[in-house]
Amino acid sequence: MAGGVSVGPGGGPFGEGKGVALQAVVAISGPGGSGFQWGMYDRAPLPRWSSGRLTLLGDAAHPMLPHLGQGVNQALEDAVALATLLGATTGSAGVPRALAAYQGLRRDCTARVQLGSRRQGAGWDSSGSQLIDRRWIYQYDAWAEAVALT
Repeated sequence: MAGGVSVGPGGGPFGEGKGVALQAVVAISGPGGSGFQWGMYDRAPLPRWSSGRLTLLGDAAHPMLPHLGQGVNQALEDAVALATLLGATTGSAGVPRALAAYQGLRRDCTARVQLGSRRQGAGWDSSGSQLIDRRWIYQYDAWAEAVALT
């Protein structure tokens, strides 16, 4: 037995020579092991993302935990909304207004996902009583919302 795991004939559970690999995995990840672990961090929703002609999007604007699987999706929705709103401007003077509209359009939605992801993780780490309904995330259309503002 290697750390409580049965090692079969030939040195391993899957055939010849696997016992050494299994022993290494058990030594790293088993009780008292030295396995590498990392923290997961997020940040409370920011009150603003834009200032003049500068804005943030994706993780720079709204880093979130992975428990809803929405990090990349939220960045893509940001990009679609931002491109739509900037594309509707008639010149550089309209950029600050487009960025403000982008922030107004996306901030509440991404904040809800950020906080929901945090709650979902807490639910998985506890009794599960805090798990949230995610259907609203998949029904949101960033492009349609941005077009409605143009």
